[in-house]
Amino acid sequence: MKNIGFLCIIFFRCYFINIIVLFAQDWPPGAEGIWEFQPGFYYMLEDRVNIRSQANMEGAVIGRLSLHNRIEILELIRNPMRIGDVYSYWYKIRYNNLEGYIWGGFTSINTLIFDIDGNGQNDYFQYRISTTEYIFYIINPRTDIFIYINGRRVSTENIPNRWFSCVFRREGNKVIMELDGSAGPYISRYIYEIDRFGEIKLVEMIEEEETRY
Repeated sequence: MKNIGFLCIIFFRCYFINIIVLFAQDWPPGAEGIWEFQPGFYYMLEDRVNIRSQANMEGAVIGRLSLHNRIEILELIRNPMRIGDVYSYWYKIRYNNLEGYIWGGFTSINTLIFDIDGNGQNDYFQYRISTTEYIFYIINPRTDIFIYINGRRVSTENIPNRWFSCVFRREGNKVIMELDGSAGPYISRYIYEIDRFGEIKLVEMIEEEETRY
């Protein structure tokens, strides 16, 4: 019993020291796990996003982006900022011939463009990792999914949002969405099917510990 009590004391001391260190940092707890975009082309998740002359809210507005505009990220600026529940860095970007800076929380990590209902209008399947928390030293990301069919955002509120990655792929006239939350020996993978009406159906769920030989 004495050994158990001693171990408990050590555990809670380490845990609370870790919490104190996190709160002492220059940005909110967990923000050190912010997603970092690599240089390349990406699509916007939101409408009326300001392009600024410098990488902060004090920069003059020199342009504006619309929902699903395609941008080129040129450079990451390590100036983290929170808007609502989303943490992100700033980025230097190019849109058409304009270069400036945007906050990255309005940008999709992965985008599939597919006219799922065949009406001649592009539909968009996107996601972002909005924040990453560390609970007992375990990474716990939050993933936000954005699906637009015929310009209307499809509700995803019934889909769990703790994933490390999200992959969209076409399969016939449907879209398959694979969500992966695997960590270490533990496998967690959900696969959904999205039809032309925006109905989202869970078709496979894997929750198990990997067997190692």
